[in-house]
Amino acid sequence: RRGGGRIRPAGSQQQRPLKHLFQQVGIPPWQRPRIPLLFDGDRLLAVGAQWISAEHQAGENEIGWLLELAWLD
Repeated sequence: RRGGGRIRPAGSQQQRPLKHLFQQVGIPPWQRPRIPLLFDGDRLLAVGAQWISAEHQAGENEIGWLLELAWLD
């Protein structure tokens, strides 16, 4: 993580800083490094299973991927 990441979540009209999205759903700063980020090169595609990039979410009647996370301790 480099910090300062941004994503335009599906259903949103604008890009949002990850920090603000995490704050919005109440994820404390010390837990954020454990949330996986899915990239394609420099493009952020997904933040865990919580947010998918609007540009990369499958539309209705389109084939897509389902992200499912399992936490192993």
